Amino acid sequence: MDEIITWLLNYAFEHSIGVVTTTDLSPDIPSTAFAAERKILINLKWRNPAEIPFSIAHEIGHILNGDDGKFMLTSVAHSKAEHDANIVAFQILREWAESHDVDVSEPYLFMSCFAIPCKLSDQVAEDFTRYTTEE
Repeated sequence: MDEIITWLLNYAFEHSIGVVTTTDLSPDIPSTAFAAERKILINLKWRNPAEIPFSIAHEIGHILNGDDGKFMLTSVAHSKAEHDANIVAFQILREWAESHDVDVSEPYLFMSCFAIPCKLSDQVAEDFTRYTTEE
C-alpha cells in the first residue's frame, strides 16, 4: 500500500499539485481537493484504508480537470465533476498498474485491486469499454 501511495503523491507533485497528508482527522472525514489552491488534503486515517489510493487519484483528478471549488469524494456522487474526477482517477490507477505489472485487465480485478466502491461499478465498466476500444 505504501508503494502506490508514494507513487500517487509523486504523481501529484509532478503535476504541480500540493499535497497535505494527515492522520489527525476522524476516519469519517474524506480526503478533499481545494481546486483554487491546486492542493489536496489526504486523510490517512480514512475508515477504509484500502480506499486511500483511489481517493488520492480521485482528488488529483479534480485538480487536473480544473474543477472550481472544494471537492470531497463523498460530494454529490452523480455530479459531472465527480464523474470526470473518477475517470481521471481510473486512468491514473491504470497507469500505476501497467507500470507495476499488476493485472487489472477486467473491471472486477480493477475495482478489487484499488478498493473502488461498488456504487461505481457501472462507471468502471463504461470506462473499461472506452479504454479497450481506444487501444
